[in-house]
Amino acid sequence: MADPIVAFDVNETLLDTGALDPLFERHFGDAAVRPVWFSQMLQLAFVGGLTGRYVDFSSAQRAATLSNSPPGPAERQIENAGLRPSLDAVLSAGEIATQILKRR
Repeated sequence: MADPIVAFDVNETLLDTGALDPLFERHFGDAAVRPVWFSQMLQLAFVGGLTGRYVDFSSAQRAATLSNSPPGPAERQIENAGLRPSLDAVLSAGEIATQILKRR
């Protein structure tokens, strides 16, 4: 019989990311930004896993957007705002839903 494997979630389970609050306060003016940032990191990781494009937290901190607009308009909105060169990806919720349905 193989030895059992025990896995633990690290961030916000074993480690308190609240220790980062002073950094968020200093750089963003408000420590309340930290939980929002962390939620976005989780969302990126979950979406990546669901779409077969897993990204670790270090990579997820690079910029991407998720929009409820269809892919074309979302891309044009980001382009018109001059943000596209700074982003790695523009994803629509519809694209994500399509990927999830294909897997079922």
